[in-house]
Amino acid sequence: MSSILSVAIAWGFVLGAVAGAERLDVSDPAKWNSGQADGASIGVKTVETPGGKGIVVSVDLSRGDWAQVWQDADLNLEGITAVRINLRCAGSKNRLEVKLVDADGTNFGTRLDDLAFDGAWREVAIPYSRFEYFWGGTDTSLDLAKVTSVWMAVSKIEGGASDISFDRIDLDLGASAPRAAPPTGAESEMTFRIESADWDRIRATLDPDRAGGRPARVRMRQKDDHHNMEVRLLGIDGSDLGGIRLANDGSVQHFPMDRPDEWKSEHADGASIRTAAVPGADGRALEITYDLSAGDWVQISQEKKMDLSAARTVHLKLRMTGARNAVEIKLVDADGTNFGVKLEDVPLASDGAGAEWTDLPLPVSRFAYFWGGDDRMDWANTASIWIAISKMEGGAGVLVIDDVRLDR
Repeated sequence: MSSILSVAIAWGFVLGAVAGAERLDVSDPAKWNSGQADGASIGVKTVETPGGKGIVVSVDLSRGDWAQVWQDADLNLEGITAVRINLRCAGSKNRLEVKLVDADGTNFGTRLDDLAFDGAWREVAIPYSRFEYFWGGTDTSLDLAKVTSVWMAVSKIEGGASDISFDRIDLDLGASAPRAAPPTGAESEMTFRIESADWDRIRATLDPDRAGGRPARVRMRQKDDHHNMEVRLLGIDGSDLGGIRLANDGSVQHFPMDRPDEWKSEHADGASIRTAAVPGADGRALEITYDLSAGDWVQISQEKKMDLSAARTVHLKLRMTGARNAVEIKLVDADGTNFGVKLEDVPLASDGAGAEWTDLPLPVSRFAYFWGGDDRMDWANTASIWIAISKMEGGAGVLVIDDVRLDR
């Protein structure tokens, strides 16, 4: 076995409906994009499969956590019931993630942790009900009528070298029952002028009385550079537009925690850190898995220019398991001044997933000078936020962060 993880995929152009399914087939590596985590490597080439020619995606996860390939598409998957894959796995055991992405960047996916790496071909049928919101987009629902890309990712369980071969992928669409035509005006649009470029502070809600109890979705995006926000209502007609309200949710700054790729991770010599999106108390959350057995700290950070002069409270919702260690929240201004608070008494939850979330409102007055810059925090010119775990007991643990916001 080579030191490279090989993934062979026979998948690509949409060939059309096949007995109630969309069958995807590929034989050209040039049609696939690829990416990988720091330390991982990936390469794509052609390979023979039982169904003809496929694609081998060679990945080395010895020093990185994931690698992936994706192909842009234009698919209508309304009515999908399952994803059916004929595959073969061999070598070190790792995880396969299958992801669908729609036009606004919403990622839906599922993780396959229990594939047998025994070198045998087998068909795996994944009910679409197993797919869930991962991250991205402007809402948490997948627009199946506008799927724009399909992703296959390999993420670390054992790491090292493995071979995963894909001979066929069918997207089962179920019975071809006629679909009812959408009502007139089922998609409506309004443009609002918002005198603030801080879109994280704005929330759109529908008055349920005006919406008549009908299912509806609200999508929002910045429309241009002139403080205009486009709001689209899906599933209700234009007569209900008066039921929409735009409101500041009361926060000065909000950090969505469902997108691990937006956070940079670092660690001291001897320590280790891994991040992932997982189910949280409300939607998706950021999970930090760490080990301080031989190192003193790990941390994540995000650079973002912020005016926090009106902030009075930093609010976190988190869940901590494993060894008892300190959690540090740090804010850094434009000249590198670090102000923070060190929490040595965060309650430890039991190992039962999803239980015992802790809400931590931290008055800004608790934040003190740590190091760097001068000893005065310029809250109006805050440049980044940092969340660190530093050694008390040391050892391994998990910190899941569901929400971080700065309130007035």
